[in-house]
Order: sequence, then structure tokens, then C-alpha cells
Amino acid sequence: MSLTYRKINVTYLRKGGFELPGGKIEPFESLIQALIREVKEETGLDVYEIEGNETRIDTLGINPEFDVECLQPFAAYQTVKGPVDSIGYYFRCKAKGERATNM
Repeated sequence: MSLTYRKINVTYLRKGGFELPGGKIEPFESLIQALIREVKEETGLDVYEIEGNETRIDTLGINPEFDVECLQPFAAYQTVKGPVDSIGYYFRCKAKGERATNM
């Protein structure tokens, strides 16, 4: 199963239409790290606020064998039929900076 996510409230013009930035989470990358990275890679913008981040908890330092991050996304989805088996998350965020124009 491929774990993917998309961000909401950061849209940009690509090939004549609007599209939500999104991509795959790298192995052991947190959802927040992936959200910030993907928005930067795909839009050139820097995320400075993520709705729900204030409720984020993690297990850092409790057990050196693993870390777990828990947070509440805006919404989640799962593909239940089709060529790609995926689950994903939508986040509301605010970003600033100069939008990349080479998209």
C-alpha cells in the first residue's frame, strides 16, 4: 500500500488549471515534515501554520526503539476501487513566499 497525502488551501496554477500539491511520504518521515517539504518542493512556498498542529503529540524520548507521531488532519481518504491502492490526508495550512513559476 502506498501512503500518500495532499495539502489543502495551498493551490497553484499548473498547465492551465488548479491542482493541490501532494506526494509520497519518505520512509520514517513525519506527516508534518512531509507536508512542509512537499509544499516547498511543488510551490516554492514556506508553510508557517498548520491547522491541528497544536494538538500534535509524539513519543520522542520514551523508547529509543521507535517514535510515534499523532495528529489530527483536516480529512482523510482511501481509494476503495481503482488502479492505485492509497490512503491519504488533507491538511489546512498557511504558507508564504514567492510562488515557483517553473511548475
